[in-house]
Amino acid sequence: MSTITSDADRKTELEQVIKEGMEAYPLEDGWLILNEARMQNVCATCQANASAKTTSFTPTIVPEGAGSLAEAIVAGDTKAAFELLGNRPMFALADAAADFDAVLHKRAGKHARISALLAESSSKLTNEQLQAMATALTSALDGTYNTETEAVKMAVLKAIAVVTK
Repeated sequence: MSTITSDADRKTELEQVIKEGMEAYPLEDGWLILNEARMQNVCATCQANASAKTTSFTPTIVPEGAGSLAEAIVAGDTKAAFELLGNRPMFALADAAADFDAVLHKRAGKHARISALLAESSSKLTNEQLQAMATALTSALDGTYNTETEAVKMAVLKAIAVVTK
């Protein structure tokens, strides 16, 4: 919102982002969840304006050709998973846990949208493995580690361990 100057333009842009977000991502209990990476994907204007800004904000950098954090975890790709954490690791973690939850919902016959890559790559996993991975990701919230980054990286490693066992 800070990249747009007039209130009317902000409302129009927000409506467009919501529309594109609903087309691109699954709703979670009726809510559209747009983390920083998703927001950048659906908001071309925001991307252009953000790059022109001179503030010290550093956007999340997603490696070219990379998918979601959940896809990297299912693939067992630790390096890609850590790169996908970006500058907001808890948001990336929440997004990945929501992606695993969406896979479980889809398998249960409920309405959930998941990427074709995640659907394909997770097809070899059991529901128990997906639940264990989601639990591992949410374990970062238990307060065991001193920093958010340490907690998130350990949670990602635990989730990848479920796949590689």
